[in-house]
Amino acid sequence: MPLLPVLLAILVFLPNGTYQQLNPWINNYGIATYPLNYAVIYSHVLGSGTYTMYLPPGGYYSIEVSGPGPLGLYMWASSRVILQILNQTGYDELRSGGQYQPLFMFVGSSMNTTVYVPQGTYYVIVVNNGSIAINAVLAIMRHYPTALINAPIGIVDYGLAPTVNGYIPYSYITREFLGSAVINEAVITTITNCQSLPPGSFSLQLNAVLELSVNGHTQYYWLQNVMIIDPKNELLLPLVNVWNMSSESLIMNPLYIIGRGSVINNTAYAYMGNWTPYTTPLAINLTISVNNTPNGFPDLLFSYSMNGIKELVDNVTLLLRPDWGPYLVVNGSEYSPLGYLIDSEFIIGGPGCGATVFANEVNASLSLYYLGPSNRLFPVPTAWSFGSDTGETIVNVGEEAIGPAVVKLMAGNEYLGPLTNADYISFLVINNYLLNGTSV
Repeated sequence: MPLLPVLLAILVFLPNGTYQQLNPWINNYGIATYPLNYAVIYSHVLGSGTYTMYLPPGGYYSIEVSGPGPLGLYMWASSRVILQILNQTGYDELRSGGQYQPLFMFVGSSMNTTVYVPQGTYYVIVVNNGSIAINAVLAIMRHYPTALINAPIGIVDYGLAPTVNGYIPYSYITREFLGSAVINEAVITTITNCQSLPPGSFSLQLNAVLELSVNGHTQYYWLQNVMIIDPKNELLLPLVNVWNMSSESLIMNPLYIIGRGSVINNTAYAYMGNWTPYTTPLAINLTISVNNTPNGFPDLLFSYSMNGIKELVDNVTLLLRPDWGPYLVVNGSEYSPLGYLIDSEFIIGGPGCGATVFANEVNASLSLYYLGPSNRLFPVPTAWSFGSDTGETIVNVGEEAIGPAVVKLMAGNEYLGPLTNADYISFLVINNYLLNGTSV
């Protein structure tokens, strides 16, 4: 019986503020930089499974979860916060300033507990009702009673360069991302399962944001080139997902996208290939490339290479004629209209369905590149250790930067943050920034 295509999870976080677009400075690597206070991290939560957040006074963040089942929660904050779980009605009242009754509430700076949520959609809310800004970390284990630090782990470019004074936001466009992996060992235990995939499997994912403009309206798509890996049987299963990041209901109109796959429930495009054997150690490259067809339609190529042979997994065409783009884009100064981070991610995590796995043993290295000026591959400018838009997560994977945009993965405690030793480009912090000839 053939396997049905798997949909990977995608997480949405609505922003509490907006940003003004600035005319940036652009360097020889095609990188545009912006003032520090325009960094998206100051009004957006980062993470998936485990979340890092910067809460200004009166600010809050919300994370969507679903029931029924247990919800493992761990939180640490630099000062007292309010954590609440709201149903859809309560969340709507919160956003409109009305009265609501939380399903669960905690006040403090540290917690580790389990909450059982009924059937339905719920929101975990972290509120700063104090007078000073607060840094917080929140770990959520969906459908699992124990709170564990879990995240998509690997190498991620948020367009945020760390400095002693904060984060310098930058942006760039490219026609291609390439992720290169060497997996010497992986022993995986399933925590929350994706039933259509083998127990003990995990995924290697190259994920990127596609941006284009049609009739003056900007559209964003989340592109996922995924290799599901069954290390016990040494088998690979290629998977492609395309999500519409511009539609509030994530609607994907099947009349406007063609490829080897199909649109599932008008929600996302998906294609799954066939199981392919490999031998350990696994050395593999995943690539996402974009261009235009002769008719002017956006052309998306998802491929992988192994043992010197490149295989095209899927050729997806969007039946739209953009007046700008298509480009793959990273932008740390703003997010998409629905609150998605505009980043690129090359990570390992659960095999699909938003699943979480535990790494008993892992020995691997990952690196991430973009196609820059003169059609040369460059390491991504800066790197973080964990993803945000990716829904599949992993537990017990440590990470070490061993070169520009190159990281080593091993079993151990997670580090969630910027990898300062993986920087390829250094950024100069300037005291004055000129906007239309005026210092700001």
